[in-house]
Amino acid sequence: MLRFVCCIIREIFKERTEKTAKRLELMTLRYAALEKRRGAEVEGFKTDVKNLRSKLKDVEKQLYKVSNIVILKLLLGLDCTTLFS
Repeated sequence: MLRFVCCIIREIFKERTEKTAKRLELMTLRYAALEKRRGAEVEGFKTDVKNLRSKLKDVEKQLYKVSNIVILKLLLGLDCTTLFS
């Protein structure tokens, strides 16, 4: 009777150990997938930031060109009015 109980306890322990091992493997796979997604997400954010910085520089260049043209026109306009007065 005691051997029978020990055998049943071993079987229960074995089943629980297998279930725990399967859960551990599943959690390990999920964690690896999560890390991969996080890495891709961070890489995407870095790319977005890089693209936005590039666009900002382009806009700044355009603004600088436009402001220089406006300043030049104003200066020429002022020079023209001072010449005729």
